[in-house]
Amino acid sequence: MSLDLYIQTECDCCKHIEEHWHGNITHNLTEMATECNLYRILWRPEEVHIKVADDLIMQLEIGIDELKDDPEYYEYYNPENGWGDYDNLLDFAIDCLAACKKHPGASVFACR
Repeated sequence: MSLDLYIQTECDCCKHIEEHWHGNITHNLTEMATECNLYRILWRPEEVHIKVADDLIMQLEIGIDELKDDPEYYEYYNPENGWGDYDNLLDFAIDCLAACKKHPGASVFACR
């Protein structure tokens, strides 16, 4: 099982959805994501009132800094089964941040 996160816009006239970014990450990293305050904003954005990419930027920057500041601490949360690891979560967050900065007005949609 995994999370699919989308940064997308919908055309007002024809309702066509343009996908700007799509990321997929294993649920095995939810404990690590919780520890660095990325879980709720990425896995459950609607619960914390994140609607557009701009709403994610500052919180992603903080979470990424947390991960980078203490990799050894976060690597402790690498799943024993080998499905996902610290680098996967860090790369996912960095890629998502880049998409959010490029498309700040785009909608955020999480599919769990």
